[in-house]
Amino acid sequence: MRSRLLAYRVCFLIITFFICALGCRETTICRITNYTGWPDAVEMSNSKVRVVVAPSIGRIIHYGFLGKDNLLWVNSEFTGKTLPDGELFRENGRVIWANFGGDKVWPTAQNQFFLYNDRSWPPDVTFDGGKTEVKFLRNGIRMTSGMSPAVGARLIREIRLSANTSRLLIVQRMEKIDTAKNKQYEPVPLTIWNATQIRNPLEIIINTVPTEQYPSGHYILPFFLRTPGNLSIENKLGFLYPDSLMPQKVSAVSDSWVASVIDNTVFAEFFVRDSTAIYPDGNLNCKVYSEPRYAQLEVASPLIQLVPGDAFEFTIAWDLFELADSLTSREEKRTAALNWLKNKKL
Repeated sequence: MRSRLLAYRVCFLIITFFICALGCRETTICRITNYTGWPDAVEMSNSKVRVVVAPSIGRIIHYGFLGKDNLLWVNSEFTGKTLPDGELFRENGRVIWANFGGDKVWPTAQNQFFLYNDRSWPPDVTFDGGKTEVKFLRNGIRMTSGMSPAVGARLIREIRLSANTSRLLIVQRMEKIDTAKNKQYEPVPLTIWNATQIRNPLEIIINTVPTEQYPSGHYILPFFLRTPGNLSIENKLGFLYPDSLMPQKVSAVSDSWVASVIDNTVFAEFFVRDSTAIYPDGNLNCKVYSEPRYAQLEVASPLIQLVPGDAFEFTIAWDLFELADSLTSREEKRTAALNWLKNKKL
């Protein structure tokens, strides 16, 4: 009997060893002690990339190749800080936007913030900076926000890292739980508006789609009262590089991707546009913004009106491509990036 039990234990250890060995070749997930001041950060990594999520501020805060710099921008003024539960961030008694950096989601069109938040800025704190609950999945995590009193909805994001590539799949679900605080605006047109802050790139590339409404496929936000001097449109592609002094913003109709060249890495976001749907800001579903400190890639889902109990999903993916060190000029890097992007999709 004893020898039989010993044999069972040996078999169990062998099976466990092989399961662990297989698991090591897939995404590895572990809770890390601290990431620049956020002690609850969760790290995902495989043989190629590292991803870090900070649940206490509800966002992805790190994405990059293993052993190399973070491609996301993190605001050093806010590292390790969090929002008071359900409240705006205050400094010396004054309300300010807690611009942590990284990637987050806004639930409504930016030009409608004042209707639901009773202010035009900062954004809804439940979505932009609010704490999220985390559940570990086989190759990623699920983040669940609290319910926003402003719009009566919550966001669930499943963030999954491919086993052996840099592909990060982000499946997002907006769930309507209750009516909005200002009930006269129901049903609130909700969107999943991804805003990803990145280190200032050499160049941002936008895949544009000409439409009857926007023949050039893009639109310059009138807030800036000028066409960015660093913008060019060629063959249904928009190219924007940051200005060292002035902020710039371009809105576009795009059906597949927006990308940036940061040092020797191409960072791209992939999505699908529904040509029959209505999108925020006059059907412009993709935006890029740059200022002297960082750039921002913005991709929005359609506007959807929900009643409590309803939900909708919007999926995006991130991916990376490492450029050869021999490529030094903007033109060389652009060509290599476009050659990689032409065969890529969500």
